[in-house]
Amino acid sequence: MVALAEQRTVPNGPPLLPESIELLPVTGGDLAYRCFGAGALAIINPLSYGITLDGLELAHGRRSFLEGMGAGHRLICYDQRGSGGSSATPPPEDWEARAADVWAVADSLGIERAVLYGVFDAGHTVVRAALQQPERVLGIILNFVPRDFAAAGPGHADLARWFPADATEVEERTNELMLALGIDADDAHALTESFAATVSANDLVVLRRLVRAAALEPGLPALTAPALLLEPRRALFRGWADDLFSVAPRGAVLHTVRSIQALGAVHAFLARVVAEAGADASSTAPAIANAASAGEADLEHHRKIIVTVTNDGCSARTVALACRLGQFQHASMELVNVLELPYTLPLESPPEELTTTARRAIRVGEAIARRHGLDCSSRVVTARRLSTALVELVAETGASLVVISGGDEVEEDTGLADTVREVMRRARCEVLVDRGVTYGAG
Repeated sequence: MVALAEQRTVPNGPPLLPESIELLPVTGGDLAYRCFGAGALAIINPLSYGITLDGLELAHGRRSFLEGMGAGHRLICYDQRGSGGSSATPPPEDWEARAADVWAVADSLGIERAVLYGVFDAGHTVVRAALQQPERVLGIILNFVPRDFAAAGPGHADLARWFPADATEVEERTNELMLALGIDADDAHALTESFAATVSANDLVVLRRLVRAAALEPGLPALTAPALLLEPRRALFRGWADDLFSVAPRGAVLHTVRSIQALGAVHAFLARVVAEAGADASSTAPAIANAASAGEADLEHHRKIIVTVTNDGCSARTVALACRLGQFQHASMELVNVLELPYTLPLESPPEELTTTARRAIRVGEAIARRHGLDCSSRVVTARRLSTALVELVAETGASLVVISGGDEVEEDTGLADTVREVMRRARCEVLVDRGVTYGAG
Protein backbone atom coordinates (compact mmCIF):
# COMPACT_ATOMS: atom_id res chain seq x y z
CA MET A 1 0.00 0.00 0.00
CA VAL A 2 1.35 3.42 -0.94
CA ALA A 3 0.03 6.90 -0.43
CA LEU A 4 -2.09 7.87 -3.39
CA ALA A 5 -0.79 11.41 -3.27
CA GLU A 6 2.60 10.09 -4.37
CA GLN A 7 1.04 8.43 -7.41
CA ARG A 8 -1.20 11.15 -8.86
CA THR A 9 1.29 13.49 -10.57
CA VAL A 10 -0.33 13.96 -13.98
CA PRO A 11 0.06 17.61 -15.09
CA ASN A 12 -3.24 19.49 -15.29
CA GLY A 13 -5.03 16.47 -13.86
CA PRO A 14 -7.34 16.46 -10.84
CA PRO A 15 -5.81 17.68 -7.56
CA LEU A 16 -3.67 15.27 -5.59
CA LEU A 17 -5.49 13.39 -2.86
CA PRO A 18 -4.56 13.61 0.82
CA GLU A 19 -1.92 11.20 2.04
CA SER A 20 -4.56 9.49 4.23
CA ILE A 21 -5.95 7.99 1.01
CA GLU A 22 -3.97 4.96 -0.12
CA LEU A 23 -3.92 2.42 -2.92
CA LEU A 24 -4.64 -1.28 -2.65
CA PRO A 25 -3.50 -3.62 -5.44
CA VAL A 26 -6.33 -5.76 -6.84
CA THR A 27 -6.77 -7.83 -9.98
CA GLY A 28 -6.54 -5.49 -12.94
CA GLY A 29 -5.24 -2.42 -11.12
CA ASP A 30 -5.51 -0.51 -7.84
CA LEU A 31 -8.32 0.72 -5.63
CA ALA A 32 -8.11 3.92 -3.57
CA TYR A 33 -9.31 3.65 0.00
CA ARG A 34 -9.43 5.57 3.23
CA CYS A 35 -10.14 4.58 6.85
CA PHE A 36 -12.43 6.54 9.15
CA GLY A 37 -11.90 5.54 12.77
CA ALA A 38 -9.45 3.06 14.26
CA GLY A 39 -11.63 0.62 16.18
CA ALA A 40 -11.64 -3.18 16.05
CA LEU A 41 -14.89 -3.75 14.16
CA ALA A 42 -14.39 -3.34 10.39
CA ILE A 43 -17.07 -1.79 8.17
CA ILE A 44 -16.46 -1.87 4.41
CA ASN A 45 -18.15 0.77 2.24
CA PRO A 46 -17.70 0.79 -1.55
CA LEU A 47 -18.62 4.34 -2.50
CA SER A 48 -21.67 4.80 -4.70
CA TYR A 49 -21.98 6.28 -8.19
CA GLY A 50 -20.96 9.95 -8.22
CA ILE A 51 -19.13 9.88 -4.87
CA THR A 52 -15.35 9.69 -4.60
CA LEU A 53 -12.86 10.00 -1.79
CA ASP A 54 -11.42 13.24 -3.13
CA GLY A 55 -14.94 14.62 -3.45
CA LEU A 56 -15.61 13.77 0.19
CA GLU A 57 -12.67 15.95 1.19
CA LEU A 58 -14.68 18.94 -0.05
CA ALA A 59 -18.18 17.65 0.79
CA HIS A 60 -18.02 18.37 4.50
CA GLY A 61 -21.51 17.18 5.35
CA ARG A 62 -21.06 13.74 3.79
CA ARG A 63 -17.58 13.37 5.22
CA SER A 64 -18.83 14.28 8.70
CA PHE A 65 -21.47 11.55 8.46
CA LEU A 66 -18.81 8.95 7.58
CA GLU A 67 -16.51 10.18 10.33
CA GLY A 68 -19.38 9.83 12.78
CA MET A 69 -20.18 6.37 11.49
CA GLY A 70 -16.56 5.26 11.89
CA ALA A 71 -16.24 6.62 15.43
CA GLY A 72 -15.27 3.72 17.69
CA HIS A 73 -15.01 1.38 14.72
CA ARG A 74 -12.97 1.09 11.53
CA LEU A 75 -14.86 2.26 8.45
CA ILE A 76 -13.05 1.54 5.17
CA CYS A 77 -14.36 3.50 2.19
CA TYR A 78 -13.02 2.91 -1.27
CA ASP A 79 -13.53 4.31 -4.76
CA GLN A 80 -15.05 1.66 -6.98
CA ARG A 81 -13.34 0.94 -10.28
CA GLY A 82 -13.57 3.59 -12.95
CA SER A 83 -13.81 6.75 -10.84
CA GLY A 84 -11.96 8.78 -8.22
CA GLY A 85 -8.63 7.42 -7.13
CA SER A 86 -9.56 4.08 -8.74
CA SER A 87 -10.16 5.66 -12.19
CA ALA A 88 -7.07 4.01 -13.68
CA THR A 89 -8.69 0.60 -13.02
CA PRO A 90 -11.44 -0.08 -15.59
CA PRO A 91 -14.89 -0.92 -14.20
CA PRO A 92 -16.17 -4.49 -14.62
CA GLU A 93 -19.04 -5.37 -16.88
CA ASP A 94 -21.03 -7.27 -14.20
CA TRP A 95 -21.98 -6.99 -10.54
CA GLU A 96 -20.28 -10.20 -9.44
CA ALA A 97 -16.87 -8.84 -10.37
CA ARG A 98 -17.74 -5.54 -8.72
CA ALA A 99 -18.72 -7.35 -5.53
CA ALA A 100 -15.51 -9.39 -5.50
CA ASP A 101 -13.60 -6.16 -4.87
CA VAL A 102 -15.16 -5.97 -1.39
CA TRP A 103 -13.32 -9.12 -0.38
CA ALA A 104 -10.16 -8.08 -2.23
CA VAL A 105 -10.09 -4.97 -0.04
CA ALA A 106 -10.78 -7.04 3.07
CA ASP A 107 -8.03 -9.54 2.23
CA SER A 108 -5.49 -6.79 1.53
CA LEU A 109 -6.19 -5.17 4.90
CA GLY A 110 -6.21 -8.45 6.84
CA ILE A 111 -9.92 -8.28 7.64
CA GLU A 112 -11.48 -11.68 8.26
CA ARG A 113 -15.10 -10.60 8.74
CA ALA A 114 -16.85 -7.26 8.37
CA VAL A 115 -20.08 -5.30 8.37
CA LEU A 116 -20.90 -4.25 4.80
CA TYR A 117 -22.37 -0.78 4.18
CA GLY A 118 -23.83 0.30 0.84
CA VAL A 119 -25.61 3.44 -0.30
CA PHE A 120 -27.82 3.53 -3.41
CA ASP A 121 -26.17 1.42 -6.17
CA ALA A 122 -23.35 0.39 -3.81
CA GLY A 123 -26.01 -1.49 -1.86
CA HIS A 124 -26.09 -3.94 -4.76
CA THR A 125 -22.31 -4.28 -4.52
CA VAL A 126 -22.43 -5.31 -0.85
CA VAL A 127 -25.46 -7.59 -1.26
CA ARG A 128 -23.70 -9.50 -4.04
CA ALA A 129 -20.54 -9.60 -1.91
CA ALA A 130 -22.51 -10.98 1.04
CA LEU A 131 -23.89 -13.75 -1.18
CA GLN A 132 -20.39 -14.59 -2.41
CA GLN A 133 -18.90 -15.13 1.07
CA PRO A 134 -21.73 -15.14 3.63
CA GLU A 135 -19.53 -16.63 6.35
CA ARG A 136 -17.49 -13.40 6.41
CA VAL A 137 -20.45 -11.04 6.84
CA LEU A 138 -21.17 -9.76 10.35
CA GLY A 139 -24.02 -7.53 9.24
CA ILE A 140 -25.33 -5.47 6.33
CA ILE A 141 -26.45 -1.83 6.30
CA LEU A 142 -28.34 -0.62 3.22
CA ASN A 143 -29.10 3.08 2.87
CA PHE A 144 -31.82 4.02 0.30
CA VAL A 145 -31.17 1.04 -1.95
CA PRO A 146 -33.76 0.17 -4.63
CA ARG A 147 -34.18 -3.51 -5.33
CA ASP A 148 -34.54 -2.96 -9.06
CA PHE A 149 -33.21 0.21 -10.70
CA ALA A 150 -35.31 -0.38 -13.80
CA ALA A 151 -38.55 -0.13 -11.82
CA ALA A 152 -37.76 1.77 -8.65
CA GLY A 153 -41.23 3.00 -7.78
CA PRO A 154 -42.18 6.67 -8.20
CA GLY A 155 -38.66 7.67 -9.21
CA HIS A 156 -38.04 5.24 -12.04
CA ALA A 157 -38.29 7.94 -14.72
CA ASP A 158 -35.71 10.04 -12.88
CA LEU A 159 -33.40 7.06 -12.55
CA ALA A 160 -33.50 6.54 -16.30
CA ARG A 161 -32.66 10.21 -16.87
CA TRP A 162 -29.76 10.21 -14.40
CA PHE A 163 -28.12 7.21 -16.09
CA PRO A 164 -28.45 7.69 -19.88
CA ALA A 165 -26.91 5.15 -22.22
CA ASP A 166 -24.22 7.53 -23.48
CA ALA A 167 -21.55 9.64 -21.77
CA THR A 168 -23.29 13.00 -22.11
CA GLU A 169 -24.15 15.56 -19.43
CA VAL A 170 -22.12 13.90 -16.70
CA GLU A 171 -22.04 16.95 -14.42
CA GLU A 172 -25.67 17.98 -14.92
CA ARG A 173 -27.11 14.48 -14.41
CA THR A 174 -24.83 13.61 -11.51
CA ASN A 175 -25.60 16.86 -9.70
CA GLU A 176 -29.34 16.25 -10.14
CA LEU A 177 -28.87 12.79 -8.66
CA MET A 178 -26.95 14.08 -5.63
CA LEU A 179 -29.65 16.65 -4.88
CA ALA A 180 -32.43 14.05 -5.28
CA LEU A 181 -30.64 11.81 -2.79
CA GLY A 182 -30.90 14.57 -0.19
CA ILE A 183 -27.31 15.84 -0.38
CA ASP A 184 -27.11 19.61 0.15
CA ALA A 185 -26.19 21.83 -2.79
CA ASP A 186 -22.60 22.59 -1.77
CA ASP A 187 -21.76 18.96 -1.11
CA ALA A 188 -23.53 17.87 -4.30
CA HIS A 189 -21.49 20.36 -6.34
CA ALA A 190 -18.19 19.23 -4.77
CA LEU A 191 -18.96 15.55 -5.29
CA THR A 192 -20.11 16.06 -8.87
CA GLU A 193 -17.00 18.03 -9.86
CA SER A 194 -14.63 15.44 -8.39
CA PHE A 195 -16.47 12.56 -10.01
CA ALA A 196 -16.64 14.19 -13.43
CA ALA A 197 -12.94 15.09 -13.32
CA THR A 198 -11.86 11.47 -12.89
CA VAL A 199 -14.25 9.30 -14.90
CA SER A 200 -13.54 8.71 -18.59
CA ALA A 201 -16.26 8.66 -21.24
CA ASN A 202 -15.86 4.92 -21.83
CA ASP A 203 -15.92 4.10 -18.14
CA LEU A 204 -18.93 6.35 -17.60
CA VAL A 205 -20.91 4.39 -20.19
CA VAL A 206 -20.02 1.12 -18.42
CA LEU A 207 -20.90 2.50 -14.98
CA ARG A 208 -24.25 3.85 -16.16
CA ARG A 209 -25.07 0.57 -17.86
CA LEU A 210 -24.26 -1.33 -14.64
CA VAL A 211 -26.57 0.87 -12.58
CA ARG A 212 -29.45 0.62 -15.06
CA ALA A 213 -29.14 -3.18 -14.98
CA ALA A 214 -28.87 -3.42 -11.19
CA ALA A 215 -31.54 -5.77 -9.83
CA LEU A 216 -31.74 -8.22 -6.97
CA GLU A 217 -33.67 -10.99 -8.66
CA PRO A 218 -36.39 -12.89 -6.77
CA GLY A 219 -34.40 -16.12 -7.15
CA LEU A 220 -31.41 -14.86 -5.16
CA PRO A 221 -30.66 -16.69 -1.90
CA ALA A 222 -31.70 -14.80 1.21
CA LEU A 223 -29.02 -13.07 3.24
CA THR A 224 -28.35 -14.82 6.53
CA ALA A 225 -26.69 -11.91 8.31
CA PRO A 226 -28.63 -9.33 10.34
CA ALA A 227 -29.41 -6.21 8.31
CA LEU A 228 -30.40 -2.60 8.85
CA LEU A 229 -32.46 -1.10 6.02
CA LEU A 230 -32.52 2.70 6.06
CA GLU A 231 -35.10 4.61 4.04
CA PRO A 232 -35.29 8.42 4.20
CA ARG A 233 -38.78 9.87 4.25
CA ARG A 234 -38.76 11.16 0.67
CA ALA A 235 -41.14 10.28 -2.14
CA LEU A 236 -38.33 8.91 -4.31
CA PHE A 237 -37.42 6.21 -1.80
CA ARG A 238 -40.91 5.14 -0.71
CA GLY A 239 -41.17 1.36 -0.42
CA TRP A 240 -37.54 0.64 -1.29
CA ALA A 241 -36.61 -0.81 2.10
CA ASP A 242 -39.75 -2.97 2.30
CA ASP A 243 -38.92 -4.44 -1.11
CA LEU A 244 -35.63 -5.73 0.29
CA PHE A 245 -37.21 -8.01 2.91
CA SER A 246 -37.17 -11.06 0.64
CA VAL A 247 -33.43 -10.54 0.17
CA ALA A 248 -32.73 -9.61 3.80
CA PRO A 249 -35.32 -11.41 5.97
CA ARG A 250 -33.39 -10.51 9.13
CA GLY A 251 -33.56 -6.83 8.24
CA ALA A 252 -35.01 -4.06 10.38
CA VAL A 253 -36.44 -1.05 8.51
CA LEU A 254 -35.96 2.48 9.79
CA HIS A 255 -37.57 5.47 8.06
CA THR A 256 -35.25 8.39 8.77
CA VAL A 257 -35.85 12.13 8.67
CA ARG A 258 -32.39 13.43 9.58
CA SER A 259 -28.86 12.10 9.18
CA ILE A 260 -28.33 12.07 12.94
CA GLN A 261 -31.24 9.64 13.26
CA ALA A 262 -29.67 7.31 10.71
CA LEU A 263 -26.31 7.62 12.47
CA GLY A 264 -27.84 6.66 15.80
CA ALA A 265 -29.52 3.62 14.24
CA VAL A 266 -26.26 2.56 12.63
CA HIS A 267 -24.37 2.71 15.92
CA ALA A 268 -27.12 0.79 17.72
CA PHE A 269 -26.90 -1.87 15.01
CA LEU A 270 -23.10 -2.02 15.27
CA ALA A 271 -23.32 -2.33 19.05
CA ARG A 272 -25.59 -5.34 18.57
CA VAL A 273 -23.08 -6.88 16.14
CA VAL A 274 -20.26 -6.44 18.67
CA ALA A 275 -22.42 -7.88 21.46
CA GLU A 276 -23.26 -10.98 19.42
CA ALA A 277 -19.99 -11.57 17.55
CA GLY A 278 -17.44 -10.12 19.97
CA ALA A 279 -15.19 -7.08 19.83
CA ASP A 280 -12.53 -9.04 17.90
CA ALA A 281 -14.96 -10.37 15.29
CA SER A 282 -13.21 -8.72 12.34
CA SER A 283 -9.88 -10.32 13.22
CA THR A 284 -11.32 -13.78 13.86
CA ALA A 285 -11.38 -16.18 10.91
CA PRO A 286 -14.83 -17.60 10.03
CA ALA A 287 -13.77 -21.19 10.77
CA ILE A 288 -12.55 -20.24 14.24
CA ALA A 289 -15.63 -18.09 14.88
CA ASN A 290 -17.93 -20.93 13.81
CA ALA A 291 -16.15 -23.39 16.10
CA ALA A 292 -16.43 -20.97 19.01
CA SER A 293 -20.11 -20.32 18.27
CA ALA A 294 -20.81 -24.03 18.09
CA GLY A 295 -19.28 -24.47 21.53
CA GLU A 296 -21.36 -21.65 22.97
CA ALA A 297 -24.51 -22.86 21.24
CA ASP A 298 -23.98 -26.31 22.73
CA LEU A 299 -24.06 -24.76 26.19
CA GLU A 300 -27.31 -22.96 25.46
CA HIS A 301 -29.28 -26.19 25.80
CA HIS A 302 -28.56 -26.20 29.55
CA ARG A 303 -32.00 -24.87 30.44
CA LYS A 304 -32.46 -27.22 33.40
CA ILE A 305 -29.66 -27.75 35.91
CA ILE A 306 -29.66 -30.11 38.89
CA VAL A 307 -27.42 -29.01 41.78
CA THR A 308 -26.58 -31.26 44.69
CA VAL A 309 -26.66 -29.64 48.11
CA THR A 310 -24.80 -31.18 51.04
CA ASN A 311 -25.09 -30.84 54.78
CA ASP A 312 -21.40 -30.08 55.37
CA GLY A 313 -21.72 -26.39 54.41
CA CYS A 314 -19.56 -26.72 51.30
CA SER A 315 -22.32 -26.53 48.70
CA ALA A 316 -23.13 -22.80 48.87
CA ARG A 317 -20.30 -22.12 46.46
CA THR A 318 -21.54 -24.95 44.22
CA VAL A 319 -24.97 -23.37 43.97
CA ALA A 320 -23.41 -19.96 43.18
CA LEU A 321 -21.30 -21.55 40.45
CA ALA A 322 -24.34 -23.25 38.92
CA CYS A 323 -26.25 -19.94 39.01
CA ARG A 324 -23.52 -18.21 37.03
CA LEU A 325 -23.53 -21.01 34.49
CA GLY A 326 -27.30 -20.79 34.12
CA GLN A 327 -27.77 -17.03 34.07
CA PHE A 328 -26.98 -16.48 30.38
CA GLN A 329 -29.34 -19.31 29.37
CA HIS A 330 -32.02 -18.20 31.87
CA ALA A 331 -31.92 -21.76 33.14
CA SER A 332 -34.11 -23.14 35.90
CA MET A 333 -32.49 -25.02 38.76
CA GLU A 334 -33.43 -28.02 40.83
CA LEU A 335 -31.66 -28.07 44.20
CA VAL A 336 -31.53 -31.55 45.62
CA ASN A 337 -30.14 -32.82 48.89
CA VAL A 338 -29.70 -36.57 48.61
CA LEU A 339 -29.62 -38.41 51.93
CA GLU A 340 -27.80 -41.71 51.36
CA LEU A 341 -29.31 -44.12 53.87
CA PRO A 342 -27.95 -47.54 54.77
CA TYR A 343 -30.08 -50.61 54.15
CA THR A 344 -30.81 -50.76 57.87
CA LEU A 345 -33.00 -47.64 57.58
CA PRO A 346 -36.18 -47.38 55.53
CA LEU A 347 -36.09 -44.79 52.75
CA GLU A 348 -39.61 -43.61 53.62
CA SER A 349 -38.73 -42.35 57.11
CA PRO A 350 -35.22 -40.84 57.36
CA PRO A 351 -34.01 -39.58 60.77
CA GLU A 352 -35.56 -36.23 61.62
CA GLU A 353 -32.25 -34.58 62.43
CA LEU A 354 -30.90 -35.44 58.94
CA THR A 355 -34.02 -34.07 57.28
CA THR A 356 -33.89 -30.84 59.29
CA THR A 357 -30.23 -30.26 58.42
CA ALA A 358 -30.91 -31.07 54.76
CA ARG A 359 -33.73 -28.54 54.56
CA ARG A 360 -31.57 -25.86 56.17
CA ALA A 361 -28.89 -26.43 53.52
CA ILE A 362 -31.57 -26.26 50.82
CA ARG A 363 -32.76 -22.87 52.10
CA VAL A 364 -29.25 -21.46 51.80
CA GLY A 365 -29.14 -22.64 48.19
CA GLU A 366 -32.57 -21.13 47.46
CA ALA A 367 -31.41 -17.75 48.79
CA ILE A 368 -28.41 -17.83 46.46
CA ALA A 369 -30.58 -18.72 43.46
CA ARG A 370 -33.00 -15.86 44.24
CA ARG A 371 -30.06 -13.46 44.46
CA HIS A 372 -29.13 -14.44 40.89
CA GLY A 373 -32.70 -14.12 39.67
CA LEU A 374 -33.10 -17.76 38.62
CA ASP A 375 -36.18 -19.95 38.91
CA CYS A 376 -35.50 -22.60 41.49
CA SER A 377 -37.25 -25.65 42.93
CA SER A 378 -35.88 -27.93 45.63
CA ARG A 379 -36.37 -31.24 47.29
CA VAL A 380 -34.83 -33.62 49.82
CA VAL A 381 -34.42 -37.14 48.43
CA THR A 382 -33.54 -40.39 50.15
CA ALA A 383 -31.63 -43.08 48.28
CA ARG A 384 -29.17 -45.88 48.80
CA ARG A 385 -26.73 -44.29 46.36
CA LEU A 386 -26.29 -40.72 45.15
CA SER A 387 -25.81 -41.85 41.55
CA THR A 388 -29.14 -43.71 41.50
CA ALA A 389 -31.02 -40.66 42.79
CA LEU A 390 -29.39 -38.34 40.25
CA VAL A 391 -30.08 -40.66 37.31
CA GLU A 392 -33.75 -40.83 38.29
CA LEU A 393 -33.94 -37.03 38.71
CA VAL A 394 -32.39 -36.40 35.28
CA ALA A 395 -34.93 -38.74 33.71
CA GLU A 396 -37.79 -37.00 35.52
CA THR A 397 -36.76 -33.36 34.93
CA GLY A 398 -34.96 -33.57 31.57
CA ALA A 399 -31.94 -31.79 33.02
CA SER A 400 -28.87 -31.64 30.79
CA LEU A 401 -26.35 -30.67 33.47
CA VAL A 402 -25.72 -31.95 36.98
CA VAL A 403 -23.47 -29.91 39.26
CA ILE A 404 -22.16 -31.96 42.18
CA SER A 405 -20.72 -30.50 45.33
CA GLY A 406 -17.62 -32.52 46.08
CA GLY A 407 -16.92 -31.15 49.54
CA ASP A 408 -14.65 -33.33 51.63
CA GLU A 409 -15.03 -36.17 49.14
CA VAL A 410 -12.62 -34.40 46.75
CA GLU A 411 -9.81 -35.03 49.20
CA GLU A 412 -10.88 -38.55 50.16
CA ASP A 413 -11.38 -41.77 48.23
CA THR A 414 -15.12 -42.02 48.83
CA GLY A 415 -16.34 -43.16 45.43
CA LEU A 416 -17.07 -39.71 43.98
CA ALA A 417 -15.44 -40.70 40.69
CA ASP A 418 -17.70 -43.75 40.49
CA THR A 419 -20.76 -41.54 41.09
CA VAL A 420 -19.79 -39.16 38.30
CA ARG A 421 -19.04 -41.98 35.89
CA GLU A 422 -22.32 -43.75 36.67
CA VAL A 423 -24.41 -40.59 36.17
CA MET A 424 -22.71 -39.78 32.87
CA ARG A 425 -23.12 -43.38 31.65
CA ARG A 426 -26.73 -43.92 32.64
CA ALA A 427 -28.24 -40.40 32.40
CA ARG A 428 -26.11 -39.27 29.43
CA CYS A 429 -25.93 -35.72 30.72
CA GLU A 430 -22.99 -33.53 31.56
CA VAL A 431 -21.58 -33.57 35.07
CA LEU A 432 -19.56 -30.81 36.73
CA VAL A 433 -17.88 -31.39 40.08
CA ASP A 434 -17.13 -28.41 42.32
CA ARG A 435 -14.71 -28.53 45.22
CA GLY A 436 -17.27 -26.75 47.34
CA VAL A 437 -14.60 -24.58 49.00
CA THR A 438 -12.73 -21.47 47.94
CA TYR A 439 -9.47 -22.23 46.16
CA GLY A 440 -6.45 -21.33 48.22
CA ALA A 441 -8.35 -21.31 51.50
CA GLY A 442 -6.54 -23.11 54.25
